[in-house]
Amino acid sequence: MNAELLLTDLNRELKELNSLYRDAADEIGISYMIFEVLYYIALYGEGGTQKEICDYTHYSKSSVNSAMKKLVEGRYAYLEENYGRKDIYLTDRGRSVIREYIDPLINKEIEVVDAMGEEAEQLLEGYRTYIRIFKEKTENSEDED
Repeated sequence: MNAELLLTDLNRELKELNSLYRDAADEIGISYMIFEVLYYIALYGEGGTQKEICDYTHYSKSSVNSAMKKLVEGRYAYLEENYGRKDIYLTDRGRSVIREYIDPLINKEIEVVDAMGEEAEQLLEGYRTYIRIFKEKTENSEDED
């Protein structure tokens, strides 16, 4: 398969995977960005900062900030000042959403990774290589401009 067709297939598969997460957010009745923040909390626990969530999700500070504000407004979470930074913590309502919707999704993902065995490790290594080379190419092209 030539590189252009392979890239097209790769992008289509990644978009399909992404749509599964968007569908999960729709099922819960929350925005995709709110879902991303809750997913982060489900994986890493409460007390994360906006910067940590941005670093994990690769979304902009304004997008994550907006999602965090909506979580607070919806009484899913609250922010606590801690040594000059604001950490996010869940309310019972937020914990309930994670327990009911996000934890089961993560458990399914774990089952998939487990079922894939070594293929999952190869996939991860392939993504890392792709991202590394793509970064190099885009950084080099910026230098040439």
